[in-house]
Amino acid sequence: MFSKTLLSLSSLAVMVLADSTEFGLMTLRSASPYHFLQVFPKDGELIAGSSEIAYKFVVTDSGDLKIVNDGTLASIASDNTIKVGSTGSATKFFIKDGYLQYDTLSTGFSVDTSYQLLVGSSGTGVSVRTVADGGALAPDFIPSGDSTTTTTTLSPSSDVVTSTTSSATSFSTVTPNSNTTQSNTLPPVSIEEGAANYLRAGANVAGLAAVAALLL
Repeated sequence: MFSKTLLSLSSLAVMVLADSTEFGLMTLRSASPYHFLQVFPKDGELIAGSSEIAYKFVVTDSGDLKIVNDGTLASIASDNTIKVGSTGSATKFFIKDGYLQYDTLSTGFSVDTSYQLLVGSSGTGVSVRTVADGGALAPDFIPSGDSTTTTTTLSPSSDVVTSTTSSATSFSTVTPNSNTTQSNTLPPVSIEEGAANYLRAGANVAGLAAVAALLL
């Protein structure tokens, strides 16, 4: 009986402290150079582009975005860039409807002309997809005890802003301004080229094709 109780308590602790499913990150913004780009760390920051390394992320039970490959954590800096290091961010991350979110999100993520991933709208607005093994979307994950999170999902193909409320959590959908213009140092990347970049990082071909089919 005693051993069964210990086993039950251990199982409960694992369940309570569990992190999210591992996933890769991919930016989405139709008809832009930032569509289907891999998100990965470079020079201490998260950028969008193509890497030969398949970087995996998790959202921890405490709301940190952690890079599985080396255990480093993402943090939002005062200039809206996303730094990578040994310390997490006061702003917490989570996953909703297959998108990466953060708990003070109001304008979503964006990418600047140097391909840095930013929070806020100072660059070109993008959605950040969470792609699990096999190309499936990562399941929803909200860190334990976070019941008042406000979410905004950037939808690249919709012109309508919608919002819904469920219990204590508020969710909304916002479209990046389609009239926003940015000067780009690289030529536009087609969907096929962007997908190829992501696949070279080790993503599953059939799985990513399934994701693309859902998005197009």
